[in-house]
Amino acid sequence: MPVNDTYFSHDLPPGSGQKVLSGPISLGFAETALYACVHAFYGPNALVTTTCLNITYLRFAGDADVIAVTKLLRRGRSTASLETHLYSQGAEQPFAQVTATYAIQPVGNA
Repeated sequence: MPVNDTYFSHDLPPGSGQKVLSGPISLGFAETALYACVHAFYGPNALVTTTCLNITYLRFAGDADVIAVTKLLRRGRSTASLETHLYSQGAEQPFAQVTATYAIQPVGNA
């Protein structure tokens, strides 16, 4: 499930002169992509809670659009495991790998 985030220069640390996305910005985008993927499989009304989230930065994220490629690794009744790779637009290699586990409470279960 690919997701795209348009790059904006205000996503960079103010006044830093950097051209590298910050960790919190890229992690937030990754979890948004993971969360959307979980809901794509379990439905929009499922109660989804993050139980584990791990990010490994592999290289710098350039000042370009970010693309998340997310896949569901395991779909269980009460948990889901996913992985996403974050790419800078035009890059062949990802700049980050993110894995997550979510607790799932399907609609209608209290």
